Amino acid sequence: MPRPRFERLEPARREAIFDAAAAEFGEHGFQRASYNRIIERAGLSKGAMYYYFDDKQDLFVTVVDDAVSELFDSLEPLGEVTGAEAFWAGFERVSLAVWRRMLEAPRVARLMPALLDPRSISDVPEVGAVMSERATGWLTEVLRQGRAVHAVRDDLPDDLLLGVTLAVGMACDRWAAQRLMGEGGPRPEAPPPAVIVGTVVDLMRRLLAPA
Repeated sequence: MPRPRFERLEPARREAIFDAAAAEFGEHGFQRASYNRIIERAGLSKGAMYYYFDDKQDLFVTVVDDAVSELFDSLEPLGEVTGAEAFWAGFERVSLAVWRRMLEAPRVARLMPALLDPRSISDVPEVGAVMSERATGWLTEVLRQGRAVHAVRDDLPDDLLLGVTLAVGMACDRWAAQRLMGEGGPRPEAPPPAVIVGTVVDLMRRLLAPA
C-alpha cells in the first residue's frame, strides 16, 4: 500500500496520479502497463513516484482499491422488500445505478478493462482480494434479503451460493463491460445500459430463484 507520504499529498496531486495510473492500466493491463509512462502522465519525476509507492504493483493495488471503494460506497441498499418481485426490481435498480456510475466516473471507466481482466487477478492476487472483500459483504446481505422473501433459493449452503453468485457476477460484468465500454471510456454506439443490465439480472434471477 502507499507510503504515508502519499496520503499527505494535496488532493489534486493524488487525483492526478490516480488518473494517470487508471488510464495506463486500463489501456494496457497490468503486465504491459509502463510505470515510466504513468510517471510521465502524472507529471512527476521517477524519484518522486518511488517516494510514494514501492513499485508498479503497489500503485496498481492502490488505484484499484480506490476505484472499487468508490463504487461500493456509492451502492444504494435494496431497502425494505416485501416479496420476490420487489426484491428483483430493487436488484435491477441498484445494478443499473452501479453501471451508470461506472460510465459517468471517468477514472473508473478507464480502469474497468483492467479490473475485469482475469490476468490482473492472477498477476496481482491482492487485486482479487480487494474486489472480493467489498463484493462479498454487499452480496451476502443481498442474498440474505432475497432468501427472507423467498426470492433466492435456500437449498444450497451459504458459502456455495455466495461463491457461485460472485463467479457468475464477475462473468456478467465482463460481458457487460465489453458491450458498454471501449478504450478510454463508454462506447458511443453501445446499447442503453438498461438493456444490458436487464439481460444480466434475468440471468441472475434464473440462477438464484427457487425452482
